[in-house]
Amino acid sequence: MCHALPMLIDKKDKDGNVTAGYFNALSSVFGEDSFDELNKATQWNTFLSRNRGIALEFKQAYDHHSAINLEVRARIDLPPGSDPPASIFDKPIDSFGADNPKVQKSVMEERQLFRAQVVHQRMCALPCDDHRRKAWLANSADEFACSILGQPDVLFSTKRWHASVALFFGLPVKDLAPYIGNRIRAGGSGNSVVDAHGHNLLSLTHSFGGGTSAHHNNLIRVVSEDLERAGVKVKTTGKNGGVDNLFKGPLSGGLPLGDRDRDITNGIIPDMVVDASEFENSAGSELGGAVHLVDMKTHASTSDHNSDSTTRGQVAKNRQDKVNSAYFKKAKWLDHVVHGSHPDEQGPVERELLEYGHNGRVLGPVIGVYGCGSSDLSLLRDLAAFQLARKHTEHHNMDFFQARAMFKKKLNRSWGQHIARGWASMLLNRLRDYVIPSTPSCTARPAYSDHYGPNSGVVNDQFNYFHGLARGVNQGG
Repeated sequence: MCHALPMLIDKKDKDGNVTAGYFNALSSVFGEDSFDELNKATQWNTFLSRNRGIALEFKQAYDHHSAINLEVRARIDLPPGSDPPASIFDKPIDSFGADNPKVQKSVMEERQLFRAQVVHQRMCALPCDDHRRKAWLANSADEFACSILGQPDVLFSTKRWHASVALFFGLPVKDLAPYIGNRIRAGGSGNSVVDAHGHNLLSLTHSFGGGTSAHHNNLIRVVSEDLERAGVKVKTTGKNGGVDNLFKGPLSGGLPLGDRDRDITNGIIPDMVVDASEFENSAGSELGGAVHLVDMKTHASTSDHNSDSTTRGQVAKNRQDKVNSAYFKKAKWLDHVVHGSHPDEQGPVERELLEYGHNGRVLGPVIGVYGCGSSDLSLLRDLAAFQLARKHTEHHNMDFFQARAMFKKKLNRSWGQHIARGWASMLLNRLRDYVIPSTPSCTARPAYSDHYGPNSGVVNDQFNYFHGLARGVNQGG
């Protein structure tokens, strides 16, 4: 109504220029000049004074939505003396919707924002070690994690789906219930037992079978393949020249390394080298103009998640920041051991490290147990989406920004659901290998196929059929 009704009669802008209405004969209903730019504060006065028909429906709708939004806002706990957040309903009904072509959208977004603030406060009030609180702070604002609530792009078994959803919400995992309290048979786990949420299994430090590595390597493969599909040059271990010899030159010509120092050298071998040097550096693709080292980290539920911080995504950010500082710390150590460099000077290894990234920064995308991905993973996604959109608009009549948004959503779903399924797979595999009696010995098992595979069309048709049916779409036949 707020958008359509003002178009029915003539209206003037501040300079007196007239925009003709579609049915100017209705000016007696709305009030002549009511929708002029200078009369926005009272544009509905004449219309509402009739108090019948569509005017009455307008007022009832305003009162209904106003009551809901303001009631939700009233539940937000505010510091003493502070004002409540602004609402679209703070303005009187006489000027409601002026200068807002999408009133309904604004009303619903405001309501969701207020509700999110209420939920955030309730979650933050829970004990710091409550898994619901930890999950909310980790993933409630994360686009990758929240993708599990939408259309599936990745194949899940029923048990893996249940486990993924439980991990996302910080709830007990149903399949662990019969084994809660059972000892975990894994080397170095001590007296660790199965907990309802599965985090003792996920955080094992001495386990066989390659679960953590399989999850980590699968994400590297998925991300690198999407980047290559976007036209970005990527090197990974054993692919496109590999990444093992990046610092071979700076490490030569000095003293030989001992075993301990060789372990440190392994610590500055990245998972990927992403060459975005030929692309522009823009707000939509901030990695352009440089070659980046990428070292991806998986982060299970550790004591870090018990922080009293109420900042969403803080745990993943803290872990991500450590990646870059660790690289430079190891580079300085190697320069000292091999070349005798002093701590306050740059050696060959550190200088080589500074050749990568923007100002030498190493990307450290973090994959959290609650399904989240840190901001560096978002930068890689933005790079891929930007280039995919450029390629797409070369052959399709589509706005670039719409295409970029489309690919961002698609990558959010794919990467986010791979993250969620990887944690769920690791949890259920470790339950089978270390807890349930009479199971085969621990061996590495192949990861799930990435997407639906050869029957993807059939699967998607099936999903679309039932999804449409749930919305009441007539399927015919």
